[in-house]
Amino acid sequence: SRQREFEPEASGINPVVEQTVAMVRRQGSLDGVTVKETYGEELPAVEVDISRMKQVFLNIINNAVYAMKDGGSLTIRTTAASEAVRIAFEDSGPGIPPDVLSRIFDPFFTTKPEVSGTGLGLSVSLGIVQSHGGTIDVDSTVGKGSTFTITLPRKIDGEDSPETID
Repeated sequence: SRQREFEPEASGINPVVEQTVAMVRRQGSLDGVTVKETYGEELPAVEVDISRMKQVFLNIINNAVYAMKDGGSLTIRTTAASEAVRIAFEDSGPGIPPDVLSRIFDPFFTTKPEVSGTGLGLSVSLGIVQSHGGTIDVDSTVGKGSTFTITLPRKIDGEDSPETID
């Protein structure tokens, strides 16, 4: 399948996250996981390629659920940061050991049995977020869980419009 064009559009981030969570829920992947969603109000708009950003959220949610085989909780929060929005995914899974943590964004790195993981998830997700001018930060404590935080720059008003001369 041909890579489609990168198609950013102005959007609020909350509906993009909500639609992704709803999609995962419909697939039945969240059974046994308590999902808490807290959406910030009046967040600045971002300029995102919505279907690609959903891929990123889906990947992080699926990884969290995979890590919590015996159930647990996933807390999803959106907040405004200076000139940016943050989307945090906090799971109560086993956490990621430091030696693994340093490699989770490497292409083809996977902790899943070969059948279920290509190992491209986080590497591709990082590429997508970076192409939006954003970052992914991971904070993980073994025995406590992991938090993946995506920071995306807010849309700058009028940035793309040509100068008008009256």
